[in-house]
Amino acid sequence: MQLIVGLGNPGDKYARNRHNIGFMAVDTIAARHNFPVFRQKFSGLVSEGTIDGERVLLLKPQTFMNVSGDSVVAAANFYKLTAADITVFYDEIDLVPGKVRVKLHVVPVKKPVIRPPSNPFSPPSAGVTPN
Repeated sequence: MQLIVGLGNPGDKYARNRHNIGFMAVDTIAARHNFPVFRQKFSGLVSEGTIDGERVLLLKPQTFMNVSGDSVVAAANFYKLTAADITVFYDEIDLVPGKVRVKLHVVPVKKPVIRPPSNPFSPPSAGVTPN
């Protein structure tokens, strides 16, 4: 199983804000792969489906960014996932709009989600900005 996390801030006030690009990315993945409606679990919204035959859990923590790690850890512990099973989408304020940066096993200092994995082949977290 893979856990794909989209970071953002909950509430309509932030819905289309650049800071919520992680939520938007996860919503797009859900729509393109016909995932069911999100439901509440792990202090977030989750939807489970498959992508290319692999089981995937999408998670949008409904805590604010600085404590989103609690939601991610709860989901990871429940499914017995390792850091290598987790991909995180979040905004990267240092990028100009329209650019994408992919980093391997990096946890942003201001947004700690998971500890950096010791496995150098772990999946990336991605910092993205909207067009």
